[in-house]
Amino acid sequence: MPSVLFCRTGFEFIASIDVTKQLLSKLEWLTSLILTATVIWLLSVRASWSGGLWRDECACVQLALMPTLADIWSNFEHEAFPPVFPSTLRAWIFIFGTGDAAIHAFGTVVTVLLIAALWGSSLLLQSRPPLVGLSLLGLNSSVLIWANTIRGYGLACVWIVITFTMVALARRRYGSGWWLIAALAAVGSVQFALQNSWLILAICVSAALVSLVLREYRSALKILGIGGLSALSVAVYIPRYAGAEWREVVQQSMTLVDHLKGFQFVLGQPRDEMVWVWGILAGLAIMGGMTRLILRRRSGDPTADLLGYGILTLVTSLCFTFGFLLLLSYRPRPWYYLPLLTVVACSLDLVFAQLADSSRGRILRLVFVGALLVWLPRATEAKLKVRLTNLDVAAKILEERAGPDDLIVVSPWYFSVGFNWHYHGETRWETLPILGKLKVHRYDLVRARMISPEPLTDLEDDIEETLKSGHRVWVVGTLMPIPPDGPTVYAPAPNSPVGWNEELYTVSWMEQLAAFMQMHVAMVESVPVPVEGQVSIAEQSTIWSCRGWRR
Repeated sequence: MPSVLFCRTGFEFIASIDVTKQLLSKLEWLTSLILTATVIWLLSVRASWSGGLWRDECACVQLALMPTLADIWSNFEHEAFPPVFPSTLRAWIFIFGTGDAAIHAFGTVVTVLLIAALWGSSLLLQSRPPLVGLSLLGLNSSVLIWANTIRGYGLACVWIVITFTMVALARRRYGSGWWLIAALAAVGSVQFALQNSWLILAICVSAALVSLVLREYRSALKILGIGGLSALSVAVYIPRYAGAEWREVVQQSMTLVDHLKGFQFVLGQPRDEMVWVWGILAGLAIMGGMTRLILRRRSGDPTADLLGYGILTLVTSLCFTFGFLLLLSYRPRPWYYLPLLTVVACSLDLVFAQLADSSRGRILRLVFVGALLVWLPRATEAKLKVRLTNLDVAAKILEERAGPDDLIVVSPWYFSVGFNWHYHGETRWETLPILGKLKVHRYDLVRARMISPEPLTDLEDDIEETLKSGHRVWVVGTLMPIPPDGPTVYAPAPNSPVGWNEELYTVSWMEQLAAFMQMHVAMVESVPVPVEGQVSIAEQSTIWSCRGWRR
């Protein structure tokens, strides 16, 4: 009789555990669905506040719309992406048209694909819906803004999620089909952003190390072969980028601290708190994962390989990417870190899925994601309601107000890439300094002006001639305030204290133009550029109407 009661109690206990697991599974699915719906809602908020295309988007669109594919090949090194991305964008525009709304839809679709990729990764690797990774990326304003822009970084994030997933699956399942898909994903990843090469290296090295530890030597060789194949696929682009003489004008001496500060800008809002959230998660994942691996190294834990893969990829992706950015020596920009952030989020999601294998662990994970779901959307929504530019509005004002014999000056020079897309008037316009009507960012032309002893003389002559003839000069963009001791003037590069620093030369040119206007323009009037909501300081344009010449 006691034995019967014992068995009965045991079965009841097991049944209660099953019920708990079923309930937790339902809660996980419900939370993921609510999370996904929230992300889609945030995307709709972003779509309604996106405004016109900003200059980097305009550059990609204008590159994609060049007359032939050969023209794309001849100019792709002036932007950040190999020819596959502008060719993809070209196909989209061919189908849906050149309107800003149709082009913005491309970015929205790409972001939705990223969400779908996160779902697919979690279901394939964990047989569970996504929680940690989706909450960290989907509720992140930087992801929803910069992956949503018309540039290659969004698709680079999509492909890197697919590669992260397929390499793990190929290593576990060994089928030739999985290896082929993993190889294609790795090649696709580097075709949309060259910096993904370092993340592919991190993924392949991590997976290969797991295979070596498990004495699966053929698997390790195949994984390294995938990495080698992706490297070969971008080898043809390297000479074009490496041989570009103009790269020296955008390179600066950057430290690891500079890039860590830049990385903080993409961790989400509120920024200070999210730095702690990501840091604590990374620390817990590494320490908790290593502890689990040590404690269960003799028990034949079937999830040990995924746990090891997630920890190694987390560490190597950070190390390799920051090493690459230090080697590149470019100023930190938030979009540089998006693919890295995606891999880190996928690694954290995978590690915590393996660590949360008990009911208590799954409950803690649900509580954490639920807290983010309650806490982050409001701060994220506020950040999404910021236009990246008002240059489209400024261009329309000038179309209406500028006369056919007036002159428009776009300051600084890089605003001209967006102005060239948005402006459809008849008034002649020039850049500061004169570089022509730019479709892409031509740092080679900027370099030529930096080495010129008189980079602004021709523009000043045009302004003088226009004002003396009784017509107006319209300055659109930004002007720098004149320092108390006069505008900064640098000797031709690199024979100046700032060397090849393009940013400081651009500031100097804006100061010189402001001083020239103050000295010679009889009347300057500021023209409002009204838009709803806030505009990013990165491309916040003002218009000045200048009349009359004085000596």
